Amino acid sequence: MALITCTECGKEFSEKASACPNCGCPTEEILKELATVSTADNEVPRYEIDEKTIDIAIEKGIVNEPSDLIITAGKYTDSGFLSTLTHILYVAKDSFYLCRFDKAEENPKEDIIVKLDYTNDAINQLTYDYEMRKFNGNFGFNASKIKADKDRSRDAYYEILKKVDCKKAEDFYKIFYLDAPYCPKCHSLNIGYEFVQDSAKTKGKSEVRKKSVVTRAGNSLGRAGMIAATGGLWALTPKKSKYKEKKSSKTDINSKQMAICQDCGKSWEVK
Repeated sequence: MALITCTECGKEFSEKASACPNCGCPTEEILKELATVSTADNEVPRYEIDEKTIDIAIEKGIVNEPSDLIITAGKYTDSGFLSTLTHILYVAKDSFYLCRFDKAEENPKEDIIVKLDYTNDAINQLTYDYEMRKFNGNFGFNASKIKADKDRSRDAYYEILKKVDCKKAEDFYKIFYLDAPYCPKCHSLNIGYEFVQDSAKTKGKSEVRKKSVVTRAGNSLGRAGMIAATGGLWALTPKKSKYKEKKSSKTDINSKQMAICQDCGKSWEVK
């Protein structure tokens, strides 16, 4: 029996089941998405890189040929506002590079070129902000200075993960390309759900109604009988009211769905 991992909740289950037993996602849809991930991992990536950024990489000895580059984030520009510095991430076939170049014509700062091999230590140094979609890490400059649009930063980091850790790359792909829910604290896909009471409000009302004719007649006959039986002493007791008070109440309970990370325990409301 082959097990597959649900692309929605991250739980493993038999591929022969009609749907994920944890979240109900249809098996057919999960298999399609897993096939998409597999195809994406095996494809030769093709990203556009501007010529100036490639020329600088060759000039600085980062790569020998344009074909050595997979993707870049940030680009080399000859002009800048207030600063002559430009910051680029080069993702090449054998290594990746964090670079800072100074475009000043007089007294330029020394270039910073940090080469990192595809190891777990490397992705511990260059981290990715899942919320802001930008890089972090200190390499003589903060990697957040690499200016690239969110999709480009995402694609570059995904290409790095593919070289380092296939499982991390697969989870990253599910989160940023398939919109799988994930823990905002530890980025785990192992998420559970439950409904919890959010608030409860009770509304009550009371109303006075006249008793029915039958009830009033019964009370009168009963009283007359008691008066006769007690030699008139029961007449000294108060009469039963012809009216009665009816009370009713209704409680409205509001609940909210909470997601709970099964790895670190963080919980948050599902909007």
